[in-house]
Amino acid sequence: MNEELITAVERLRLMPQGRQWFIPVLLGPCALPELAVGPGRTLDEQIHHVDLSADWAAGMSLLLRSLGSARIS
Repeated sequence: MNEELITAVERLRLMPQGRQWFIPVLLGPCALPELAVGPGRTLDEQIHHVDLSADWAAGMSLLLRSLGSARIS
């Protein structure tokens, strides 16, 4: 997971703020690492995620809505 996360952070640094392209899905409780993604910005502050561990149906609904509104480039 860490290798993929580092690759995602490198790509995130190149994206305009607010651009939705990476949606982590939590299958169980965990903490996001405090990786730097830019000046004064860390991954845990910048990333939105979908938590499937608390309520699978609500999480899937949110994920599908997010994917439906994502821009494809």
